[in-house]
Amino acid sequence: MNEQATGGFEIIVKNSPEEISQVIHQFITFCNLQNLSLSVLYKLRLAMEEILVNTISYSFPDEKPHEIQIKINSYVDKIVVEFLDDGVEFNPLTVPEPKDIPLAERKPGGMGIYLVKTLMDTFEYKRTDGNNILTISKIIT
Repeated sequence: MNEQATGGFEIIVKNSPEEISQVIHQFITFCNLQNLSLSVLYKLRLAMEEILVNTISYSFPDEKPHEIQIKINSYVDKIVVEFLDDGVEFNPLTVPEPKDIPLAERKPGGMGIYLVKTLMDTFEYKRTDGNNILTISKIIT
């Protein structure tokens, strides 16, 4: 049986860092309407911001404008967020977990994907018709 979304919205943004705050603002407004706990809202917000920063920073090697489509759906027991972009193919599931080494020995980068994976209940990727599709979800019950 397919689950019906109880609410949701879609937003399309350009591949510009300035666009991130617009998405986050709309997402927080949506979460408040859904009466999500601050804990769930914070984890989803952090994951979304990390994904958007990485997508904008690394997916588009040309200087051309691109669109990132974000679909957010609320269900009785979870929030699902899907990111779709036409950037360079990148499967974050293939990135190895960071090594457990002292902070002083760590090189910058490489923790964002791990952070999102640990904050979310699901983390899925597929490449379809030249698009990266990354889907995350967080259980809210």
